[in-house]
Amino acid sequence: MHPSFCKTAPHCLAREIFGQMPKIVTHGQEYLGHIGGFLQPLWKAKGSREDPSSYRSILISSHIAKTLHRTIRESQCSLCGGFLQREQLGGRKRVPVNLGVHMSCAFLRAHRIAGDSVGMIYLDLKEAFYRIIPQLAIGGEVSDPLLAKVCACFGLPDDVLHDLHRHLSCPAAIADGQLPVHARNAVQALHVDTYFQVKGQRDYCRTELGGAPRRLLRRCHLLLPLVSHFEASTR
Repeated sequence: MHPSFCKTAPHCLAREIFGQMPKIVTHGQEYLGHIGGFLQPLWKAKGSREDPSSYRSILISSHIAKTLHRTIRESQCSLCGGFLQREQLGGRKRVPVNLGVHMSCAFLRAHRIAGDSVGMIYLDLKEAFYRIIPQLAIGGEVSDPLLAKVCACFGLPDDVLHDLHRHLSCPAAIADGQLPVHARNAVQALHVDTYFQVKGQRDYCRTELGGAPRRLLRRCHLLLPLVSHFEASTR
C-alpha cells in the first residue's frame, strides 16, 4: 500500500489495522509480511556502476508495518533511554539525527575563528551492526552454530563461547528494565525474526545477525542487478 494513500485517509485505515495492534502487544504475533521486505541496491552517484561498493541498500517494507512498529516503539522510549550514555545523541527522543553534525561543525568553526589548530577523528563502527546478537538485549533462544560463527568473525578464543552462554542465561536488558512480559514478547516479535528478498528472485533470506535486514546487505555478496543471485551469509 502506497504511503500517500495512508496519509490521505488515515481515519479509514485506522479501524482496519487496529486489530493487528492487540495481537502484537498481547501475543507477540505479527503478520509475516510485516517483518521483512525487498532489498533494493541504490547507486551512490559516485564510483563505477560495476563496483559493488558504489551501491548502498534500502529495505522497501510495508508502510502499515512501519506505522505499527513506531506506535510500539513510542511506548518504550523511556525504557531504552535509561540504557543510553550521557554523551550519546543517537536514539534519544526529540533529538534530530543531524544534531551531531551541527555540533561538530560548530566545534570546528569556533576553533577556526579562534585561530586554534584542531582536528577530528571519525570512527566507523559499521561492522558492529552486522554482528549484533539481538537476543543479548531482548532475550530469546540462540543456536550454538550462530554463537560459534560470531566468535569466529571476531577471532575470539574458544572460552568466550561459554561466557556468551552464561550471559544469555541471565535476564535480558528489557527484563532488567522491568518491561512487562507481554511487552517483552512484542519486542522480541519485532526484532528477532526478519527476512529480505531481492526482486526477481523467488528465494528469501532469513537474517540471524544484525540490527535490521537493511544492515545485512554488505554481509551478502552483492553482484549488482546484472547478476541474478545473492549469496547471503545467513539463511
